[in-house]
Amino acid sequence: MLGAAGEIAPETLGKLGMRPAETALPWFKTGAMPPAGTCVYWADPYTLFVLEMALMGFAEHRRFQDWAKPGTMGKQYFLGLEKGLGGSGDPAYPG
Repeated sequence: MLGAAGEIAPETLGKLGMRPAETALPWFKTGAMPPAGTCVYWADPYTLFVLEMALMGFAEHRRFQDWAKPGTMGKQYFLGLEKGLGGSGDPAYPG
């Protein structure tokens, strides 16, 4: 639902004059031009991609482990966060 608001808000605010015209693009044109200003990240895009894949893979692997054996993620040691990782007992809803 936030994605829909993020698509509609820039265009609407631009038509009302509350955003600069160059950033008030329709949602389907936002990927056609480079972002305004300079985008300087702490690493190159390939490093960011590999890091994201590793972190998301870790999170998805733990989610799958909890789905396979509900409640087991709260029993393993993980940096003192075991109580928060215990889940609700319902493997379809980890929160």
